Amino acid sequence: MPVQAAGPGALTLPQQVADIAARIERLPHTKTQISLRAIVGAALFFDAFDGWAMSVIAPVLVRLWHLHPSDVGLLLSIGAFGQLIGSLSFGWVAERLGRRTACTISVAIFAVVSILCAFAPNFQTLLVLRVIQGVGLGGELPIGAAYISEFAAAKGRGFFVLIYQNLFAFGILLCAIAGRFLIPAIGWKGMFFVGGIPAIIVFFLRFYVPESPRWLTTRGRYDEANRIVTKMEQEAMMAGKELPPPEIKPAVAEQKSRFAELFSSFYRRRTFILGVIQFVTIFGNFGIVQWMPTLYVTLFKMSLERALTLSLITSCFNFVSSVAPTLFCDRIGRKAMIVWPMLFAAVVSFALFLTGAKNVNVVVAGVSLAAFCFGNLATIVYVYTPENYPTRMRALGTGFNAFILRIGSICGPYAAGLVIPAFGFTSFILIVALLLLIGFVLVLTMAIETKGVALEQLAP
Repeated sequence: MPVQAAGPGALTLPQQVADIAARIERLPHTKTQISLRAIVGAALFFDAFDGWAMSVIAPVLVRLWHLHPSDVGLLLSIGAFGQLIGSLSFGWVAERLGRRTACTISVAIFAVVSILCAFAPNFQTLLVLRVIQGVGLGGELPIGAAYISEFAAAKGRGFFVLIYQNLFAFGILLCAIAGRFLIPAIGWKGMFFVGGIPAIIVFFLRFYVPESPRWLTTRGRYDEANRIVTKMEQEAMMAGKELPPPEIKPAVAEQKSRFAELFSSFYRRRTFILGVIQFVTIFGNFGIVQWMPTLYVTLFKMSLERALTLSLITSCFNFVSSVAPTLFCDRIGRKAMIVWPMLFAAVVSFALFLTGAKNVNVVVAGVSLAAFCFGNLATIVYVYTPENYPTRMRALGTGFNAFILRIGSICGPYAAGLVIPAFGFTSFILIVALLLLIGFVLVLTMAIETKGVALEQLAP
């Protein structure tokens, strides 16, 4: 049954934090949690759709606006510059104003600007709009992951956060499908109109999901947190589920979040290794996979329809791989789900380099296998990252690591646009392989395991 608190003055702030955390840890799945996951997950789906849309639109704009490879690299990476800004700024917003508020604002930005992108008259205007849209895209993804994780108990937390992350991979897959059939039928602008649909989600975020109780207690708003958790407890009991007594851990004095603490003696190693995972994964994913539709058209001289079809095949591999972390991360652990796909992606990239990437069937197979690994890594990292930081700085830490991810997503496509025309496609593949191999060694030797441990125990 719910904990009966005597009032906000009856418990100290550390005791309030411990009370709310213990009661969440004993909860089964409730209607509130399911609604939250569905609504925030829908926002993430469109985050992925909008973020990936340029990869299928770029081959059309190459011909329409007579773009140079360096222009394509800039077009593919410029949105990530906005995402870089959004990752940091919305981490701050989420710590100060709340997870729900940060998610709502970020979704509103990327949905509205997606529609504006459809009316871009030229390359320069589209670049500016993609930067603005990127601010919203960069804010929603990491904050949503922190938001979801704070409503989950340690047991099964990885599964539910990964269900959320699977929607990102699904968004990429549906983007590839929409690109294959929508662009030839009605043109590239249709992709941006579809990307504006999440404007509807803003209403549900504002009125149908609660704020994170864990965050509320850190801000001294125990009464609000208590009402939310009590509601979830009542939902569980009405569903006939029995609640065990909450196991309240010893209260620890809560500190204010400070950006500098990410680099303190306790957290700097975690911050470094998380940044390594984010950078090498996204550098390869965006540098290779996002470029492939354009390379199929320009380098391999394919029709737009065939290029988009081959890109769709790769996206299917990327999506299927997102299921593996969902099934196994709570069994074999987060670390294993990171190091071995990273090594396999490095091996596949080296193999593709050695073949010379001249046969298009070999290229499709190699890129698809690499995308399989990248999809796994991109999914598991958003379970693993929030678990490395305490509530007071979870959104800030997740946001900072998303900032590093955005640096990788800027560097990958833009570097490809510079390296491929000058030194060839295989030279860029070799760069990706070396980065993945370095990442594998660092993660294997430095990363911690977080499987099955309560958030409050993982990070003081």
